[in-house]
Amino acid sequence: MSWTEEKSRERIRRFQNNVPETDIQVEEFERDYMPRRREALAKAMMLTEASAAAIVDIPRNRAVLTDGVHVYVELMDFSTQLSSERDTEAAYRRALTFLHLYYGGSDRLIEAFGLQRVDFHGARLHAVVLTPTGADNALERIGRAVAFARTIIAMVARMGGRFNGRYETRVAIGIDAGRAVAINSGRGDEHEPLFIGRPANHAAHLAACGLPGIHLSERVRRALAPLSFTAAQGLDPFEDLVRRSGSTRAAGGFRTLQEAADDEIAKYDVELAVAESQGSLPVFNFHQHTPPLKTLDFKLLVPSRSVLMAMAALFADLDGFTDYVDVSLASGRVNQAVANLHVMRGEFAATVREDFDGRKVRFIGDCLKAVVAEGDASAVDPTKTIDTAFLLAGALRSSFLLCKAELPGIEDLGLAIGVDYGTTPACRIGLRGASGVRCVTSAATCESERLQRTCDGRGTVFGEGAFDAAGLAVRQALRGSRTVSNLTYPNAVRLVKGVAPANIGSIAGPLVQAHNR
Repeated sequence: MSWTEEKSRERIRRFQNNVPETDIQVEEFERDYMPRRREALAKAMMLTEASAAAIVDIPRNRAVLTDGVHVYVELMDFSTQLSSERDTEAAYRRALTFLHLYYGGSDRLIEAFGLQRVDFHGARLHAVVLTPTGADNALERIGRAVAFARTIIAMVARMGGRFNGRYETRVAIGIDAGRAVAINSGRGDEHEPLFIGRPANHAAHLAACGLPGIHLSERVRRALAPLSFTAAQGLDPFEDLVRRSGSTRAAGGFRTLQEAADDEIAKYDVELAVAESQGSLPVFNFHQHTPPLKTLDFKLLVPSRSVLMAMAALFADLDGFTDYVDVSLASGRVNQAVANLHVMRGEFAATVREDFDGRKVRFIGDCLKAVVAEGDASAVDPTKTIDTAFLLAGALRSSFLLCKAELPGIEDLGLAIGVDYGTTPACRIGLRGASGVRCVTSAATCESERLQRTCDGRGTVFGEGAFDAAGLAVRQALRGSRTVSNLTYPNAVRLVKGVAPANIGSIAGPLVQAHNR
């Protein structure tokens, strides 16, 4: 179990050969993707408007250009509740039950409004409005997004009230619109779409602003500028949007969608009431998975058989990637950006699994979320786990530097890494059977994601939980702010083991530096 430059370089070149830039086909959603999907669904006698508009099963050698409205919904108080709760199974049951019920209700509203769910990531939902297509229907797409956002807030409030405040939370929603690229985001049972580009990224940042409510991007506000006078007149801008966004049929269609969504909330509320009275809400029972985590199989995890154990969480974000996608869209080099991302993600996932026996949880945009643990069937060893996480963080950066040496056009990118440690559940939740969502969320995973935002593209930052669990060597390396610059694998080995690895190679990088700020 170790990283080497030779092994990493071989993998990178293999990934390049598997999906070379010249093989990436870039197609338009409305012009190319939808007609082909309609034809395939019609042959299978499965054609509906919703199915024709859904982006699914994208081949690895394709990228779909979209013009949609991206919605990020964040349950603001979820991470606070996790960090403030006593570290008990009961606390995690409550947190996972909340997410399970919220995911199920959200999926119903997504279907009612004709959106596409992109991903649930802990307490955050990403959905996109892709239809009706065309520039003339831009306001209608925004209207669907705003209506969905309002209804999500109502659903969460109603659910919080039903359970005597146990699941109450403030909600922040970010909405942005524009061009984004849809690509494949996984393999096997983890085969799902992923959108890269500014609208998805900016909507996520808006949702993370720390203020409850619906937050519209400047692009969406500009699109809605003709409607701005309605608020001054005491009118509801959304109702005016419905009235102005096309034909009477379109406005009537909006009202029908809203009514259908309201019906879904009411029906879901009744179902929850019945389930609560009959004691048939999902029951989460936990067991410890014997390390290594690479053997964790989400297909086998259901609420009644979930994992709960200590582990280290890593969140690695490609710094500058959104700007890179913007440039690629403007220059017509989307195929290169997609090919490069496939290679980098492939190498990151292989580093986690093959070199450190860890588990990739998912890719979120251009970010990697992964977990690792060391120990045996009886217990996780905290110090060894943090040593491994420290080495893994260094290996990810070394792999990234190799990618920069091998791949064209990514010289301005960086990699920001956040690491934390703590008790974390792993399960599959939601109310859609095979569409259940891989869920690995805890105070530690939330903190690892937050921490990576605090450092630049050369930084690796460790949380308090990781620092407290670390051995003396790692603690000395993390003195001060717990942020380290240029933590490559050779530097990490030198710091953890006190010796240089046998094969440092050309990507050792500058000496590691601790930040004292």
